[in-house]
Amino acid sequence: MAASPKAPPRKKGAPSLFDGNFVIHTLEMRASPAWRGLPDDARRLIDRLEVEHMRRHGLQNGNLVCLYDHFVEAGINEVVRSIVMAEMIALQKSDFYLKKLPSED
Repeated sequence: MAASPKAPPRKKGAPSLFDGNFVIHTLEMRASPAWRGLPDDARRLIDRLEVEHMRRHGLQNGNLVCLYDHFVEAGINEVVRSIVMAEMIALQKSDFYLKKLPSED
């Protein structure tokens, strides 16, 4: 897949294109075979964690607390959650979902 051109940087002080909190998914991530092959339950788990991340205004990254009841509300029961978490850990180990940002060097 050819690299897409990067958007020009936003000028300092320019208004944001988005109101509120959001989560970024890169083209590389969304177009990857791993993302396309995610089971529905894994996608629900990611969605629920992203909602929690946005509710915390992105300030609790790495320290999110998501209660069992939150997963149940999202349609993920305990057995499914265990399986999905194992899948997510495998994706993380494959360097797919959680990547170290350049600023963290």
